[in-house]
Amino acid sequence: DGTSLNSRLEFGVTAGHQYFLRASGFWTSTGSYQLDVRTTPGTTIEDDFGNLQADARFVELSPVGRAVQSGVLNYGVDIDVFQFRATVTGLAHIFLSGAAGSFSGTLQAFDSLERVARDTNDTGTDAVVEFNVRQNETYFIRVSGHDFSALPTSYTLSITTRTPQVAGVVPAVIDPRVA
Repeated sequence: DGTSLNSRLEFGVTAGHQYFLRASGFWTSTGSYQLDVRTTPGTTIEDDFGNLQADARFVELSPVGRAVQSGVLNYGVDIDVFQFRATVTGLAHIFLSGAAGSFSGTLQAFDSLERVARDTNDTGTDAVVEFNVRQNETYFIRVSGHDFSALPTSYTLSITTRTPQVAGVVPAVIDPRVA
């Protein structure tokens, strides 16, 4: 309702694993709190792609350096991680198209050392990142939600790599939604 100071956190757990929770006040606030922890046996949260770079789904680029990958943020703070290998030394253009009015999240790109290449915090329906790439090096794309109450949100990633533009040459117009 917007007036409550209560917080809620839901996440998948595995039997036999240990989890830690930290409660803290905002800024310098102090006071008492109540922590209510519940598990629901047999309940699983569906997830289409891994949340970590180690579990990233490999996206194969076509010979001309393009690919399209669909995904779903299955719950409000879901993370989907993808990897691709650059086909050229030049520029990567990543275009994320959310279902009409439904994308509320972050689109990030990383190199293989987990250095952020680009980051866009977008709350509209689309997000774009562009960054320099080197041929045959691996790069990662992270799509993440940041709305705890969000329902599953569908999106489409379009990846394009291309060589730098040459002065005086007009490049062809590329629709990022077409692989």
